[in-house]
Amino acid sequence: MCFFSDPRVRGWFLLDSYLPTFFLTGAYLLCIRLGTKFMKDRPPFSLRTHLIVYNLGITLLSLYMLIELFSLDLRML
Repeated sequence: MCFFSDPRVRGWFLLDSYLPTFFLTGAYLLCIRLGTKFMKDRPPFSLRTHLIVYNLGITLLSLYMLIELFSLDLRML
């Protein structure tokens, strides 16, 4: 247990200690390094369709949250 941790997050997943964050950061950097070597002689992926679907989803989610915010604001008046 880390002596500098916030007592409010004691027992929370990934927040109880710095070690999970440290290991996940190391795994991420390893994936980037190995992925770069693996894709060195390969053609790039086309992610256009995936990005269009993702952006549409984020836009719809933002619109939903905006509508909920305004409906909550009107109910509180």
